[in-house]
Order: sequence, then C-alpha cells, then structure tokens
Amino acid sequence: IVSQVYQCVGSLPDFLLLWLTLMILPMYVFRSTALSAVFAVAFFVLATEYRWALGSVPPDVPTFLLALAVLPHMWHIAAGEYSGGARQLNQLAAGAVLFCLVLGNSLRGGSLIPVLAWPLLCCVLLQAGWYAAEKRGGAMNALRVLGAIGFLIMVMLGSFREFWHEFRFHYDAAWPCWLPAGLLAPVWLGLAWRYRRSPGKLYAALWPVLFLLCFQLGMAHFELIAALLVNLYVLILGAGMLVSGFRTRSQWSMNRGLAVLMILIFLRFCESDDILLRAFVFLGLGIAVGVTNLVFVRKLKKKEEAAA
Repeated sequence: IVSQVYQCVGSLPDFLLLWLTLMILPMYVFRSTALSAVFAVAFFVLATEYRWALGSVPPDVPTFLLALAVLPHMWHIAAGEYSGGARQLNQLAAGAVLFCLVLGNSLRGGSLIPVLAWPLLCCVLLQAGWYAAEKRGGAMNALRVLGAIGFLIMVMLGSFREFWHEFRFHYDAAWPCWLPAGLLAPVWLGLAWRYRRSPGKLYAALWPVLFLLCFQLGMAHFELIAALLVNLYVLILGAGMLVSGFRTRSQWSMNRGLAVLMILIFLRFCESDDILLRAFVFLGLGIAVGVTNLVFVRKLKKKEEAAA
C-alpha cells in the first residue's frame, strides 16, 4: 500500500479537495461539530496552499463551492437549539471558513474586488452575531466577537492616511475573484435591511459603503480626506454608543463607546509628528471624554434617585 501511495501522482491541495468533498455528506448526516472544526482547519490549508505552490493558480470555484456547501450546516448548528459548546465551535468554524475563503482569494493580489470582500466579511460576521444573539436571548457568541474585532481593526486602520495611500489596485479581475464578494454582499444587504430600524446596527453596516468611497478617494490621491472621513465615522460611532448606553442605562454600552474613543485618541496621539500638538490634542480629547463620562454618570444617578 505504501509503495502504491508513493506511485500516485497528485498534490496536497488535490488530496484536500477530494477529502473535504467526501466529508460534506457525513457532516450533514451526523450533524457533526467535530467534522466542522476539522473542515475549517483543512480548508485553511487548501485555500492558501495553491497560492504558495509555485506556478499554480488558486482554484477559486472549487473552494467557493466547498464553502457554500458547508456553511448552511455550520449556521444551522451555530444558531440552533444545540449545546453551548457545539454552537460556539460551529460559529468559529463558519467564521474561519469565510475568513479563509476571502484570504485565499485576496492572496492573488492586484485586484479591487478581493479587497472589498474584507469589509463585507467583517460586517457579515457582526450582523450574523447579532442575529444569533437575538435567537439566544441576547447571549454573546463567537460570530459577534469575531465580527466586532475585525470591524474595529478595519476602521482603526482606515483612520490612518497611509492606509488609503497604499491602495493602488486595478479594476480588472477574473470572474472567480467576484465569488467571495458575491457570496457576502447579498447576506450583508439582507441583514442590513433587517436592522434598518436600528440606528446603531445600520450605522455599523454602512462600513463597506464608506470603505468603497474612501478607497476611491485614496485612488485619486485624496488620502487625507479619506482618513478624515473614517475618523469622523469612528468618532460618531463611539459617541453614539455613549448616548445609547446612557438612554438605555447600559454601562456595558457606555464602556464600549469610551473604549472606541480612547483607542481613536491614542492612535491620533501616536500619529502626530509635533510633540506639542500631540500633547494638546491628547489632553484635550481626554478631558472631553472624561467630562462627558462624568456628566453621563451624574445624570444616571439623578434618574436612579428619581426612580427610587
């Protein structure tokens, strides 16, 4: 048997493609959480191995079809009435499969479409986390955490002028490059429509639109305007969380808003070249955030005393 294996002509990606395809049926039949985790790990190797192999081209269509085949199973367990461990593991697996699909496609480089899949991915994970939380009575879940982390990293990177200066991609792309973005865009639009009456969630869902606008500004050498727009976007987001937390008396929401604003202030402090300007901006914004927090705390105390 060993001698025959050594006589076989093939490669690791071909082997993984075959066995991942054969794994789909048992995954659905047994509703297996373990197979979901194994699939996610092997899918990462498959999505990146084609790019690392010399002279090979990533098989976008096969990897896309594999992801499309397993995501309904993972979502069914991730949002269904299953044990907490099974739900969390399948949420992680679904997020990992989507991440690997976008990563493997973007490694080709040089095209606009794979880049646009990243903000779509962050918003889809965050929106799916909101939806899964609604079905579980507001419980925290892995999709929500992954989406929030990815969203926060992207908007904070976008607040730098250099981030938009580096984008110099062309608009031509082979049709397989459209597949991950084509998978994510309808889901993003559908969930955005679902949360259209929720200002905070709709505001976060608008990130891909702002990303595309800033991308165009960066391509036209208006990187400073793009960075200013993203800074304003993050500033409104943090302030909105503060106001929302104050109105709903949610200390957690207020703390999130403060955290977003503090990160933004710290990044602007690090970015400034003038030490004097850096100090004044840092102190001024810090004092403003502190005063705002103090005002909110006092008003909350007055409301609690009046209610008592």
